[in-house]
Amino acid sequence: QLLPLVHYHRHEGIVVLVSEHEDGEYITRVIERNGFGAVRGSSTRGGLKGLRGLVRAAREGHDLAVTPDGPRGPRGEFKPGALLAAQMTGLPVVPISVRASSGWRFRSWDGFLVPRPLSRITIEYHEPRRIPRDADRDGLAAAAAEIGAVLNAREAAGSREHTP
Repeated sequence: QLLPLVHYHRHEGIVVLVSEHEDGEYITRVIERNGFGAVRGSSTRGGLKGLRGLVRAAREGHDLAVTPDGPRGPRGEFKPGALLAAQMTGLPVVPISVRASSGWRFRSWDGFLVPRPLSRITIEYHEPRRIPRDADRDGLAAAAAEIGAVLNAREAAGSREHTP
């Protein structure tokens, strides 16, 4: 669901956490050409460096973006690590759902969406959530499960509404 968001939020100075894997280099090039900043790191490689970069960017006044299911998935499983930057910075988490009336999905673990030309794109911003600074591992896991349930329910409803 990345491409519609890159287009819609281009040149807003948002800083995105991007995997250090090879695929991340392609994503970094695309987002930087569209006015985003990139911080490299992921749960499997360079996680602490990525988290530090996100916190630094937030302190500089940037909004942050994180793919909630991490660099390897499984798709739709919201990882608690995505909430650490929110916990550390005090920024709210705003889950976002994206649907296209028509599109292609890659046969990758994440089902990468490429909307077809002239398709209708729907971007839905869900209720912001604050992550308490004193939340422990169980608290983060519970928040991740709650946010993941909201996103997955919206995606399931969207797949019934539109046939790509």
